[in-house]
Amino acid sequence: MHLQTRQGGGGRWNRFVAFALAGFLAFGLIVPAGGADVKAQTPVDETIVVEGEQAVSHNFTGWGSGTIVDPAYSGGAYFRLLTDDAAPAGGYVASYEVNAPVSGVYELGIIATPADEIWTSPYAVRINDGNFVSVVGAREIGRVNDTVRKYTAGLIELREGVNTVSFKVDERRKLGDNHYVLFLDAFSFRKVPLGIHRIRTDAPMNVYEDKDNVKLTVELTESVAAAASVSVEVKDYRGQVLYSGQATVPAKQREAEIPLGTLARGHYTVEVRLANSASAITTYFSVVVPYDQRKMPQSSPFAIDAAFSYLVKPGDIPDFAEAMKRIGVQWVRDRIVWSVVNPAPGVFDYSHYDPLIQAVANKGIKILDVYADAPTWTQSKAGDKLPTDLLATYRYAKDSADHFGSTVQAWEIWNEEEAAFTSQSESADQFAAFLKAAAIGYRDSVAKPLTAVGGLAFRPGDYAQLLMDNQMLKYIDIYNVHSYPKGYAPDDPDIVPFPDHAANHYRFLLANGGAKKQLWVTEAGIPISANGAADMTLREQRAQARYLVTSAVESLSVGVDKHFWFVMPYYKEGTSQYGMFNAENAPYPAYAAEANMTDVLGEAKYARAQANLPSGAQGHWFRNGNRSVLVLWSEQPQSIRLDLHADQVDLVDMMGRKQTIQADRHVLTVQAGPDPMYVVTGNPSDAEAGVPHNGGNNGKAQTKLTQAERIVLNQKYADSARENMKAFGAYKLETETPNRVELEVYNLNDSPVTGKVKGEATGGWKMSPAEQLVSLDPFERKVLSFEVTAGPQTKRNAIADVTFTGTIGGKPTSPTVARITTELTGVQVDPIPGADDPARWIPNISPGGVSHISAGAEAGSVQFKYEFVDAVKWTYPILEFPAGTNYSGKDGIAFMVYSENGVPDTELRLMVDEMNGSTYYTINAFAIKPGWNQVIVPFGSLVWANFGGQDDNGQLDLDRLKGIKLGINTSLNDVPAFAVKDVGTYTVPRQ
Repeated sequence: MHLQTRQGGGGRWNRFVAFALAGFLAFGLIVPAGGADVKAQTPVDETIVVEGEQAVSHNFTGWGSGTIVDPAYSGGAYFRLLTDDAAPAGGYVASYEVNAPVSGVYELGIIATPADEIWTSPYAVRINDGNFVSVVGAREIGRVNDTVRKYTAGLIELREGVNTVSFKVDERRKLGDNHYVLFLDAFSFRKVPLGIHRIRTDAPMNVYEDKDNVKLTVELTESVAAAASVSVEVKDYRGQVLYSGQATVPAKQREAEIPLGTLARGHYTVEVRLANSASAITTYFSVVVPYDQRKMPQSSPFAIDAAFSYLVKPGDIPDFAEAMKRIGVQWVRDRIVWSVVNPAPGVFDYSHYDPLIQAVANKGIKILDVYADAPTWTQSKAGDKLPTDLLATYRYAKDSADHFGSTVQAWEIWNEEEAAFTSQSESADQFAAFLKAAAIGYRDSVAKPLTAVGGLAFRPGDYAQLLMDNQMLKYIDIYNVHSYPKGYAPDDPDIVPFPDHAANHYRFLLANGGAKKQLWVTEAGIPISANGAADMTLREQRAQARYLVTSAVESLSVGVDKHFWFVMPYYKEGTSQYGMFNAENAPYPAYAAEANMTDVLGEAKYARAQANLPSGAQGHWFRNGNRSVLVLWSEQPQSIRLDLHADQVDLVDMMGRKQTIQADRHVLTVQAGPDPMYVVTGNPSDAEAGVPHNGGNNGKAQTKLTQAERIVLNQKYADSARENMKAFGAYKLETETPNRVELEVYNLNDSPVTGKVKGEATGGWKMSPAEQLVSLDPFERKVLSFEVTAGPQTKRNAIADVTFTGTIGGKPTSPTVARITTELTGVQVDPIPGADDPARWIPNISPGGVSHISAGAEAGSVQFKYEFVDAVKWTYPILEFPAGTNYSGKDGIAFMVYSENGVPDTELRLMVDEMNGSTYYTINAFAIKPGWNQVIVPFGSLVWANFGGQDDNGQLDLDRLKGIKLGINTSLNDVPAFAVKDVGTYTVPRQ
């Protein structure tokens, strides 16, 4: 979802639902379908390419259909079906003539909208007089954009000469608006020489149990005239060759079987080569503990973010569900789109999700579902992402919980709300009101599922604290965070540390009275650099498997109750892979590592860290029934002595291979390395608890709400006050005139209520009136008007609170608490040493750029002038701080920037570097306007940059700063000069 990884320890921008719902509604120029007499031709050694707009016949009609001229697409246009008119008999069909130079097997490539997403229509392809064949399940290999993607759709046969290829759409998309949708950019046929097409197994997602007989089937691209030989080599995780041999494809056939019998648990790599040919292919399979031999404790903390309704093709769901079962987790996380199932008021349709969710639930797996979108009809302001209709929020929550019942046992309300999934004008107090309405809806359902706050991506800062001040915890069962390290690079160490993000939130949760709440990490993965659809390298595969184990162990050691690995299916975002399967649905070693970990650790009750380990080694003890289990690893291979209470020990490696050894008078020496190992003893004394696990309420009890607590209050401010309030942490109010506050009061009781609402403001602000009476019918919304006015004691650039609390039947409602301030302008700064000296600014510019840094015309200013020649144009000169700089207690950095006429097509940003090499920056850029203007950057608005170094504690440490970078991204070759002055830190007083 790739903008970028935002924060070490936080989440990512797009890791949710990347549906291109808006992109394909922007209409280009529609012209008549052109090129009807064009017949695609090609020499034998080239690929045949047919443009979508070259149909020789079609019935693509309707208001949005036709050829769309756009230079971004192949041939400068694409062909579109976009209509809600009923399909004619036989469907909407576009036919093309393809002239093949020779007959034979070709690989079909298609550049079009997906055939298996809810926002497009499924479609089928027919070759000549054959049957229409659905392309659902075609493998994505690239993208033109989020809407139009590149696929390989398998092998087909063309005859020499003219062939007719037809595309048919006869189903509406499932989004709820009844449209037929297909964007066809181009399609191609690549003549495929005789070679290996694929390796198949007879196991779901290539996952065997160790009691199964492993059988591989090698499939060629076409039948052979005479018998052909293929060589087969099978290696285990360590690279040891377990099988090496030949198999024969009989004459006039295209397949050969290779029976391998039963194999030990672990991960295996298969390499197959066709004799007398350069054709070769590699795949993987895993062998895991049989499901019927697992104990499957209900309290197991291990879980997986599967995102199966989004990432898994419907036809693959049965095998995927079985693979999820075999991995041994009790919980999986999925995605649902509110706007799909509730397209209009009172209209609910779950038909897209029902078969997918039920297939997984039938395997005995509990489902946590999450949504982070709202139908447009629930919103009142363009650009906002949260719903403003909290009655609709309540009804959707209750209806979805009633519909799915016990099939979906927990709901995560939104996703990374303090980051990209809310707008810059949507604040924590607004989110808290939305969350309360949704949580009450879930409680009112028959199923009464568990509820979790949307995974928090950032460190526990002002946003999270405001959620607490709004008494969020009273309405949820689970406090939830996301945690990621920076992307794994080829030169990174073998062991990647788990960020301190979860530990920070655990302490924050306890400090805010949340000891009885569960702490879940519903996204924890590692981005692995990858190019195209290529598999991870062997080193990357191992790094992923190791981090899967070590991150889970470290997560549980800091108080996490349930740890979800991100993600199980193949998933590529930008240049990074995350899944434990490749694009061909073959498992990486991470799958076997998870399956083994869930088996060996079982209920995994955390006990303590192993003491007295040598440098570079780490170990943690767990209890699993009557067994004690030590998970041990080391950055470098080394011998480690362990003093145990048991004489006999099982050593289990990361892939699940076990050996039983005897300790020498309770002393055991093991060889540890980057691959985590398990030391299993039968003596529970080895895992005596040192740090208790945060069991809390075990995720079951729900705090009973009073009638008053089912009243939801929500503050509404003017658009000018809301602008960028999420970054600044407060609504910006006027000081010269009264500020109107509209207080929404929702009665989510099934009986009428009467009471009063009281408003208070701190910091010298005055509230009028102080209180108002209110009466509401069941499920009614009313709006009360108040005014907040600056008083004599109100200070500029200071943050204050506005709190409204109701009293219903003598009981208090949950409050709504918002932060307010004046327009943050003219802040006084403490100068940063050296910022006024041009020599202290170190040039840092993209290749080919030229930097000129000099004294500005005004005293104390520094002028910047840049020229670029390449397409990539950025420059961020560096100002290093003096040693020992400590800006704890400061709220941000401000500076004045000057340009004579402004600098167009240019974005100004500030970056702050820590001593550990990590960088935090302003995602929202600033314009360089004419004249002198002050730019104010709160530290709280800075987010971690994935182009910087790892930050293991996931937060900007103001006492460990190295310096700043102040620069631009631009599209100009010659950037007009601009100057800065008065660069310094500022403090906003709290009142």
